[in-house]
Amino acid sequence: MVPAATMIEDIKLKFQDAHVQLPDLLSCFDPSTSLAIAPHSSSAPSDELLLLEESRPEAVVDPNPISELSPLLAERSNRSGTHYSRIGNEADSDRWDALDTAVTRHGRVTGDWGRQLRQALSKTLNTETSNGRIWYDQFTSTDWVYDNIADAYRIHQLRLRKWFWGNIYRQWDIVQGWVLIVIIGLAIALIAFAVDVSEATISSLRLGHCSRAWYLSAQKCCPSGSCPEWQTWADSMNISSGRSTLGFTAYLCSSIALALLSTLVTLTSKLCLPFALLWSQNQELAGKPIIDLIPVDSPEPQSYTIYCAAGSGLAGVRAVLNGLVLHGFLGFRSLFIKFVGLILSTALGLRIGKEDSLVHIAASVGNVACRLFSKYDQNDSRRREILTAAAAAGISVAFGAPIGGLIFVLEQAAYVLPTKRIVPNIVCCVVASASLRYLQPYGNTNLFQVRYNTQWQFFQFVVFVAVGVLSGVLGALFIKASVLWKKCCRNHPFLTLSPLWHTVWVALVTGAMGYWNEFGKMSMPSLLNVLVAPCDPLGNEQHIRLGSLQLCPNGSVEIYRLLPQLFIAFFTNVFLAVITIGVKVPGGIFAPLLALRALAGRLTGHLLQLTMEALPTGSGWTRCPGNGGVTAACIQPGLYGLIAAASTLGSVVRLPVTIIVVLLELTGTLEYALPFISAVLIARWVASAIEPLCFQDIFEEISDCHFLGSRNQPLLLSELGDICPMMFSRDLVIDISDSPLVPARNIRALVEHLQASGELDGGLPIVRDNILLGLGPVPDIEYALDRLEDEDNSFCFMGSDGNVLDDADQDPPDPTNFASFIDFAPLTLDIKSPMEHAYQCFVKLGLRNVCVTSNGRFIKVDQQAGVYQLSSQRGKDWRNAVARYTVLDLENIFLYLRD
Repeated sequence: MVPAATMIEDIKLKFQDAHVQLPDLLSCFDPSTSLAIAPHSSSAPSDELLLLEESRPEAVVDPNPISELSPLLAERSNRSGTHYSRIGNEADSDRWDALDTAVTRHGRVTGDWGRQLRQALSKTLNTETSNGRIWYDQFTSTDWVYDNIADAYRIHQLRLRKWFWGNIYRQWDIVQGWVLIVIIGLAIALIAFAVDVSEATISSLRLGHCSRAWYLSAQKCCPSGSCPEWQTWADSMNISSGRSTLGFTAYLCSSIALALLSTLVTLTSKLCLPFALLWSQNQELAGKPIIDLIPVDSPEPQSYTIYCAAGSGLAGVRAVLNGLVLHGFLGFRSLFIKFVGLILSTALGLRIGKEDSLVHIAASVGNVACRLFSKYDQNDSRRREILTAAAAAGISVAFGAPIGGLIFVLEQAAYVLPTKRIVPNIVCCVVASASLRYLQPYGNTNLFQVRYNTQWQFFQFVVFVAVGVLSGVLGALFIKASVLWKKCCRNHPFLTLSPLWHTVWVALVTGAMGYWNEFGKMSMPSLLNVLVAPCDPLGNEQHIRLGSLQLCPNGSVEIYRLLPQLFIAFFTNVFLAVITIGVKVPGGIFAPLLALRALAGRLTGHLLQLTMEALPTGSGWTRCPGNGGVTAACIQPGLYGLIAAASTLGSVVRLPVTIIVVLLELTGTLEYALPFISAVLIARWVASAIEPLCFQDIFEEISDCHFLGSRNQPLLLSELGDICPMMFSRDLVIDISDSPLVPARNIRALVEHLQASGELDGGLPIVRDNILLGLGPVPDIEYALDRLEDEDNSFCFMGSDGNVLDDADQDPPDPTNFASFIDFAPLTLDIKSPMEHAYQCFVKLGLRNVCVTSNGRFIKVDQQAGVYQLSSQRGKDWRNAVARYTVLDLENIFLYLRD
């Protein structure tokens, strides 16, 4: 028999060794009560104590380990109907709440994962379940394997439903996806229609208004080109002198007003991220202590800011589709701000377009619509399947090309999109395109639609190749100029004074330079329509006039008059497109690139016309109808403009198949398939030779928005052992060799250390005798710790073989049982595995991290130890980048190695 006083003294010694103060806990004991103490080990300071109330008047100390007492404890739990037996009087029951967290029970792990995953079936829209997490933390990556397992449990539960209602549930589960696809397609079409109509109206109001209906744009007011109903502001005020000055003043004032409104709206999408995120994502900071990066006199916790609605958002959408978690980027607030800001910024006349921004808006629509069904709302893998369909629909409504939208997501997020999702994606694209066609904001089915009725001749193929080469050079130079300007915007005090001032300054420059040029005052869609429009000199002449300019000239005199205006417009648009990059307003680069290179392409077509007129008997030219020269039917300046525009866009964004398919859908014929394919591919090859990274890759590096994809694969010829020490330190692992019960404050210290080191998406390895038992993701462990009521005095169960008490039917579950938050079957590679093997595991399986073992024993990267040099090209920077990862976070390492 062990007296209660002796028990209390032993408890005091144990908790003193563990540095836990429990005065209230000890005062709860009734000296008349006898206890049985079953220590798991007497050597470790953090050993656990299981306290059991015995009905017998005396108890005997049991020297057996806790694992041998599990049947007794399980029986006791079932008989009492509670998780712990209260010791002492019932009046003191609430004083035992501390004991429920300090004296931690063991739980049966069998079924914990399944139970946690099945909770994704919950029909509520809560962001968490009772015993698990649904959402990922900010700037972490999606665990595709985990989400697929969760979805498998959900489907299994559906199949267990029998009879009539079971069939109804299963059919509704299938129909949900199609209903969601249709809703998203309709919503995207409505938003695109609203953006197009509103932008055209506001842009026209800068120059004048329609007397019969002020809300009509110039194109809607005067479909034929000019009419008395359209009045400039000078006409409305009956001003005869100084009309140009008044028009220019109104144009600049409207530019300033729209710039202010657009920037102020965009700045409301501000999202502050912890400074540790910057440290974890920026590889230039690898190996530097985070404390050295924070100003000493900083009064507030450091953070850095992103604006979700600024820019095109295409790079962020691509990262999200490939698994990056960026909360707030695709939310309803960002959607509304992007919608309003995009209307204002495109109407402002800046050299930005709405096409790639429509992809961001479409993805936001898909993300918000997923909240209608828990099947997609509570599973990130399923959600991203819907996001790919929404992004495809965004391209579809931007260019009127449904198939091009599907090819876009295949090129951007190939491994995320399973084959079974191709049909739903094309359905979403068709629904969006058909709905927009019904609304017809442009009077036709596409954003800009052309039909060339002439056949190209073989001698033109050489010109098409030359256009592709020049487009590749221009695209690469545009990327380099954009990067230089972006860095200048970051570092120059004049430009970084205020985002508002930056936008106003760019708007003033754009308005001042564009007002006096006929091409400068046009919106991007209107300019593209004019530049790629066909000319038919054989009978039905389609003379396109732009003010006093004749865009389909009949002779060399009109060509010489047009060429200077095209040259000025080209260089002006290049300059304005570069300086516009970095302004805090919504907008993308698709339309500016198409417009500026369409100008150069049309220049090429007119120069070829002059050449044919100077040499009318040239070889091959006589085959053109019209006997060559300016009147040659095979020379379409608009065709060269379209090919040059598409090849330049392909050289910048590196989406050749998407660009080619979009061109074929816009022209509606396969006649020009060979010129399109040749020019786009040649432009891409030339641009890649000059600048290996595309525009999105460059700005992902600048904005520290990384994801691991398969487009740029590093050359990996070594083994995992080259970056791993052969021994590991116990400092940053949870060692349960002595006891599976670990003080919560110790776990919190490990989590905070990893977070301070930038490892927000890392994991805590669970080891016993140097053998890896499992891996606890840092976000999940942090979530579990936050649920504890008394963290300082709590002990958490971290084992995998505890079966003392079964919590399978416990409601609510014991918050100190962390078994359900631990992956006891993490993907493990041997230290002799090739690095290429690990890389493919990340790319093909979508893993967040892997664990490395040697002869069955766990290995980790020691921060104090040197790391073997893996690549001679990386040198010391490589060692610093790798040395800071605790559990071998190879995903970040591969991001560093990626070319």
